[in-house]
Amino acid sequence: MSLLAKVQAFIELNPGLTSNEIADAFPEYARFDVQRSASKLYRCKRVNRRMDGDVFRYYAGKDEAVILTLRQKRSGHTGSGDPMVIAKLVSRAEELESRGLFNRASIVWLEAFSESQFIYEREEFLRRRQKCLNRIKKRIRPVEQVYLAGRFVGNVE
Repeated sequence: MSLLAKVQAFIELNPGLTSNEIADAFPEYARFDVQRSASKLYRCKRVNRRMDGDVFRYYAGKDEAVILTLRQKRSGHTGSGDPMVIAKLVSRAEELESRGLFNRASIVWLEAFSESQFIYEREEFLRRRQKCLNRIKKRIRPVEQVYLAGRFVGNVE
């Protein structure tokens, strides 16, 4: 069990303690590490804290709207899956495609891919992105402007 999990469980069992009192309960850990863990739990909204005089007292986060348990972390590869957000991204990408801005449209398709949670939608967004990337105009330089290694450029005199 990690230090964060131990501190969170301790706060749930003993609400209303200060960070010093919490640190005293864990003599096997450095005081600073325990206090930092309590502060991190507050920042992650796993516990609440209230000012009591000149010190903060920590309480279990049961009255929060969203309680994040130690194992509940949002996956980094998928977004919220909100249909309104996805619809806005799709319409924006289609608009950019219609204006011929394929590079920008491919970036928006990738954002829509990241936001979606359904496999069939994600595959469609990747397919549309690849289509945009294939339609980007590549700059073609005239042969005179391309200097390859070993090709002499200049006067022979």
